[in-house]
Amino acid sequence: MSRIGKMPIAIPAGVTVDIAENNKVTVKGPKGTLERVLPAEMTIKKEGEEVVVTRPNDLKKMKSLHGLTRTLIYNMVIGVTEGYQKELEVNGVGYRAQKQGKKLILSLGYSHSNFLFFFTESVVIFEPPTLSSRKFFILLTLSFLIDPLRFNFNTRNPFVPFKLTFFN
Repeated sequence: MSRIGKMPIAIPAGVTVDIAENNKVTVKGPKGTLERVLPAEMTIKKEGEEVVVTRPNDLKKMKSLHGLTRTLIYNMVIGVTEGYQKELEVNGVGYRAQKQGKKLILSLGYSHSNFLFFFTESVVIFEPPTLSSRKFFILLTLSFLIDPLRFNFNTRNPFVPFKLTFFN
């Protein structure tokens, strides 16, 4: 068996996991609700306070899906209990970030400001308690959205090695 896939997923207190037909998994917790349809080839069972994922055979594709399915469910459980956090820092003369409602306004040295709209489940926290800063945190319940957000920041103003301006 897959070393990752065969490990059971412990369900913490305050979290409910529902498994519907066609492997639709719903995880509810203190930070929200996440739903995901997982590969139909895998068998997902809730046994007491654990979720166990099993695969039908030992084909290479099934081995890959086994570990993937288990990891996706585990990330959903972590997302609704603790959430995911990414610290970003804006480096550059005149660079800053401001929060206005569900918008993040980025001043990146252009004559205009860039706007970035956030999903409903994301939260932006600035390190000093002011509304604009060079350092800020993004808190999400979905782990796979953190790297695309960072990529989105870097595409708005790409790294220039001679000026050393970029998002960390």
